[in-house]
Amino acid sequence: MRVDQSIGGKRMIVLCTYSLATSDATQLLDVARTHQFALAKRDGRWEMVETARLRQAKDEIKRRSDELQERVVERTVQLEAVNEELRARNRQQSAVAALGQAAIRAHDLGALMDEVAAVAARTLGTEHSAVLELLPSGEELLVRAGLGWKDGFVGHHRTPARASSAASFILRSDAPVVIPDLGEETRFAPPPALLEHGVRGMMGVIVPGRARPWGVLAVHARAPRMFSPDDAGFLQSVANVLALAIERDEMEVAQRGEQETLQAIFDNIPVMISITNASERLSRVNREWERTLGWTLEEAQRVDLLTACYPDPASRRKVLEFYRRVQSRWEDFPVRTRDHRVIEVSWACFDISDGSRISLGLDIAERKRAEEALRESEGRFRQLAESINEVFWLATLDNTEMLYVSPAYERVFGRSRESLYRDPRSWLEAVHPEDRERVRRAADDKGARAELDETYRVVRTDGTIRWIRDHGFPIRDAAGRTYRYAGIAEDITDRRRAEEERARLLESERAARAEAEAALERLRAIDTITDSALVHLGLDELLRELLVRLRRLLDADSIGVLLLDEDGKTLYPRAVDGYTHENFSAIRVRVGTGVTGRIAAEGRPLIVDDYSTVDMSGIEGVAPAAVRAMTRSVMGAPLRIGDRVVGVVAVNTMRPRRFTEEELRLLLLVADRAAPAVEMARLLEKLRAGRERQKALSQRLLTAQEEERRRLAVELHDELGQILTAVKINLESLERMSVAAPAPPHLQDAIASVDHAMQRVRDLALDLRPSVLDDLGLAAALRWYVDRFARGVQAEVRVSVDPVPALEPELETACFRVAQEALTNVARHARARQVWFDLKVLPDGIELAVRDDGIGFDVAAARERASGGTSMGLLGMQERVSLVGGVFEVHSAPDGGTQVRARFAAGEKGGRTE
Repeated sequence: MRVDQSIGGKRMIVLCTYSLATSDATQLLDVARTHQFALAKRDGRWEMVETARLRQAKDEIKRRSDELQERVVERTVQLEAVNEELRARNRQQSAVAALGQAAIRAHDLGALMDEVAAVAARTLGTEHSAVLELLPSGEELLVRAGLGWKDGFVGHHRTPARASSAASFILRSDAPVVIPDLGEETRFAPPPALLEHGVRGMMGVIVPGRARPWGVLAVHARAPRMFSPDDAGFLQSVANVLALAIERDEMEVAQRGEQETLQAIFDNIPVMISITNASERLSRVNREWERTLGWTLEEAQRVDLLTACYPDPASRRKVLEFYRRVQSRWEDFPVRTRDHRVIEVSWACFDISDGSRISLGLDIAERKRAEEALRESEGRFRQLAESINEVFWLATLDNTEMLYVSPAYERVFGRSRESLYRDPRSWLEAVHPEDRERVRRAADDKGARAELDETYRVVRTDGTIRWIRDHGFPIRDAAGRTYRYAGIAEDITDRRRAEEERARLLESERAARAEAEAALERLRAIDTITDSALVHLGLDELLRELLVRLRRLLDADSIGVLLLDEDGKTLYPRAVDGYTHENFSAIRVRVGTGVTGRIAAEGRPLIVDDYSTVDMSGIEGVAPAAVRAMTRSVMGAPLRIGDRVVGVVAVNTMRPRRFTEEELRLLLLVADRAAPAVEMARLLEKLRAGRERQKALSQRLLTAQEEERRRLAVELHDELGQILTAVKINLESLERMSVAAPAPPHLQDAIASVDHAMQRVRDLALDLRPSVLDDLGLAAALRWYVDRFARGVQAEVRVSVDPVPALEPELETACFRVAQEALTNVARHARARQVWFDLKVLPDGIELAVRDDGIGFDVAAARERASGGTSMGLLGMQERVSLVGGVFEVHSAPDGGTQVRARFAAGEKGGRTE
């Protein structure tokens, strides 16, 4: 009763964690002051009733508890991943360290390569690995070591290193190359050998070399795999360890080769070599030393070698002084050998950095005999020189003394030898005055330093002139030092006359050949002009190229092409070269008047030597005086297509000139060959203009269609939507007014129908023109549409949409409509289990890609059906993309899924970024 009096007719909020039914009033009032809950009296008993706020608080507590639990699980997984990454990194570092120690100890490079391949595969957990060496040709790599390959693969398989290969791509990269899936690789063609072994994912790094990369180290997995940066760093470290081992091995091989080379030289050089230590004790000799002197090293170390070789005390002292000299030159000494023979030896001694001294000795007995033979040879040479027809001379280096001149000098130069001996430069007096200064400079400049080769004339005392070819050359000793200067002067008068006659004949032949080649060059120029014209499609570009080349070929001041207009009654200039008239395009020539008008009317070429005689009454747009000021002589030819004249080509000169018949034939030939190309270019120009008009009309049609869709969407949403909303409100009011009895079933059906109609109106408005596209931009509109699409299909939809800068409305609309049509085709026809939707921002635009794993279709057949009007989906998407300057692609095959890709070149409009 006290409870009823206390709380009767009052509203209270009570929260309690224990039963109220067993509590007295005092406890209830205490609880009411400190807790929040509601009390209600039911069947004479007070019960606690939870309020909405209490339930909301409980739900919030439960939600936050669940979130906290998820975060704990997530952080645990992340921590485990980090720990696993640290463990993998430690394994990699340990593997690199162990491999480095193995490389230091290794003497077998092949075994080390096998260990490198095994460590790389084992540490990174791949089924295969390979060490490939770039062969010296640079065109192939040989598999030197590997793991997991078929028998016979390692050591024999070669992979190309051409530009499109995987190996070349790795060799040209500055960083490790990771290929997550060879099946999706587009940068190069996957190597067939890898595909045969079932390789899907791989990573490769360069094994550095000194002059170029030594090769490639790669690991291969049979499943797609994305290697981490730590994996790449580990593999590069292993490659660097291998590179150091290879470099060390190459250096050791080079060092051994150098030692073997030096040893081979030491053992086989035909020079005696001996080495004595700092205490002048013999420590090493070569084979030539032993062969020449007769002692072996062991025998020479047991005897007093100096006394044995030089028994005379005076000779010994001289040899010791020579040996102990800091800088010694080559000196000759008689040496007694072990068998008591005396030979002449030339010695030289040099210090070595360790305090030793090396002695080089040459057995010069042969040289002595050669010197004796040389003296005998000089006698024979003198006898020969005095019997030949050429002048042989021998002088000192400075040309101050003539040592020898053969008797032929008197016969060829007409001067005595004694005069030349008295004055070695008197021969210059016989040189023709026109050649004398040139010959004197050549003799002074080249004399003792280089060879002299001059041709000149001499005037003999009887007044006759002879042609001389004088060839001088330095004579050097065995050490390469020049110590004499010699030469041979040859009388080439008869040869010179024959050469002059031959030169005259050759000049005549060259002139004839030049004339023939000039004619051939003109024919080639015609081919060049017309071939160049035929390959250009643009009419103005074609004519400009034609005129520039033709004007240069004919050496004209100006040249122009005039074409007939549509009615065929007037010529107008389409292209000119060399004209200075400011408004040349305004000129018009009536057919039958002037030079070009007559050519067009008569259909035949024409030459006018004096343009002042031409009637210019039919020429408009230019003053006659201006035309005559820049035209004196004219030659023109018609441009014909069959029997129809389409234009005229005219060549002008500002100076009087008589064009030849050959030049006219050449112009006519060029005109006949160029006319079809000109006509084709005109037709193509008209065709391009028509296509541009068609494109503009298509753009206007799509713009009007989008505007109409936007208007219909607004009317459906704002007008019909409001009407349906009002109808629904009225029907619901009628339903609430039926208090006494339940609402009629047809009233509830009507409300449901209105709901359905309102939803249908909203769907139609969104399909016609989603407002989110205009309000929030392309990226938001595509996310909304794909989300809506995903709710309506039985397929997993994966979405990736990059933030897109604000673009031109036409481009955003085209991209959205292509996505809408592609997803509609997926929903209607694909029967796909998975759908991928991507919108990527590229450096020069955006790319839309819609891909599914559905039943696919024959693209060629579908395009053929679309061309016949059966289905416009593909053509519609392609047309929309083309109108905004994009590229549209569709790839599909029966049972192979479908991919639609559209790339748009776009610059930012400014404003928002979605």
